[in-house]
Amino acid sequence: MRVDSLPLVRQLWQDHRDRLALAGLVAAFLGLFALTSALTAAYRSKEESLAEDWYEKGVRALDAREPEQAISDFRNALAWSRNNPAYQLRLAQALLASGRGEDAGAYLLTLRRREPGHGLVNLELARLAARAGHVQEAHRYYHDAIYGVWESDVPSWRRRARLELVEFLLGQGERAEAGAELRPLAQDLPPDAAAHAEVGRLFLRAGDPTRALAQFKGALEIEAGNAQALAGATEAAFALGRYPAVVEYGERALRREPRSADLSSRVETARQVLALDPARARLSGAERGRRVRRVFDVALAELDRCAAGATPSPELAGLLRRAHDLRPRLRPPALQRDLELREGAFDLALEAVRLASRACGEPAAPAPRAVLLLAGRNGTGG
Repeated sequence: MRVDSLPLVRQLWQDHRDRLALAGLVAAFLGLFALTSALTAAYRSKEESLAEDWYEKGVRALDAREPEQAISDFRNALAWSRNNPAYQLRLAQALLASGRGEDAGAYLLTLRRREPGHGLVNLELARLAARAGHVQEAHRYYHDAIYGVWESDVPSWRRRARLELVEFLLGQGERAEAGAELRPLAQDLPPDAAAHAEVGRLFLRAGDPTRALAQFKGALEIEAGNAQALAGATEAAFALGRYPAVVEYGERALRREPRSADLSSRVETARQVLALDPARARLSGAERGRRVRRVFDVALAELDRCAAGATPSPELAGLLRRAHDLRPRLRPPALQRDLELREGAFDLALEAVRLASRACGEPAAPAPRAVLLLAGRNGTGG
C-alpha cells in the first residue's frame, strides 16, 4: 500500500509547486503592472504640472501686455498637454493680441467645431471678424456669444458681448440695427448708474433720444449726481426739444462740469428758446408782441451778418429788403393788437434765419440758434 501511494504523493507535490510558481508569476506581473501604472501616473502628473506652470506664465505675460512671450509660454504648455482647449483658447488670444489674426482664427475655428456654443470662443471670433470688417460674420458670432455658454458671470459676459456688437454696428453706420440690439440690453441692466448712462449714450448715438433720456433718468434715480447721466440727459432733452428739462438737467450738470462749453451752450440756447418763444402758454398779447419783436431783431441781425460776409444771393437780398421795410411797423401797440402783423413778422423772421443758416452756416450764438430751433419746430425749411 505504501509503495503504491508514492506516485500519487509525488504528483500532488508537483501540482502544488506548479500552483506556487503560477501564483508567483501572477504576483510578479501584478507588481510590475502596479509599478508601471505608478510610473505612468507620476509621468502624467509631471506633464500636467509642467503644462500648468507654462500656462500660468503665459497668463501673466498676457496680462502684462507681452503677447509674444505669452505665445511662447502657451505653446510650451500645449507641448505637455496637446489637446487642452483652455490652453488653445489662451494661445489664440495671445495671437490676437500680437496681431496674428489668421493664426488665431485657425485655433478658434477648431475650438468652435468642438464646442459650437462656447461663449468666449464665439466672442473672440466676432472680434476677429469685426476687425476685418466682415459685418454679417461678426454679427453672427456676436449673437452666438450672447446666447452661448459661459462658465461664470453669465449676465455680465452677455451684456459685454452685446455692447461690443452695438459699438461695432454704430461704427458701421447701422444705427437702426444698433438700436434693435440696445432695446433688449436696456431691459436687462444691473442697478448701476454707470451702466444705464453708458446705454443712454449708445441710444443717443443710435438716434433714439427718447430711450436715451429714459436710461439717463434711470441712472439718476440710482445716483442723483452722476455727471455722465446729467450731461446725457441734457443732450437728450435738447434733441427732443424739451427745453425746461434742458435747463434743469444742464444746470445740475454744470455744477459738476462748470467748464463744459457744450453744456453751457445747450443750457443758454434752451433759456433763449424759452424766453423768445411767443407760442408758450399763458402769455399776454403784449408779451407775445414783445417776443415776436425780439425774434425779428435777432433774425434780422443774423441776416445782416450773413449778407455782409459775401455778395448776397437775389433771394437773400430780397428777403433783407422786406425785413428792413417791415421793421418800422413792429411797434409794441401794433404787435399787441394786430395778430396778422404779429404772425407775419414771426414767419418772416423764421424764414430769414433759415435762409441765413443755409447760406452762411448754422449760427453759434445762443439767441440766433434758439430762433433757428423755433424755425425748425414751425416748419422744415432747411
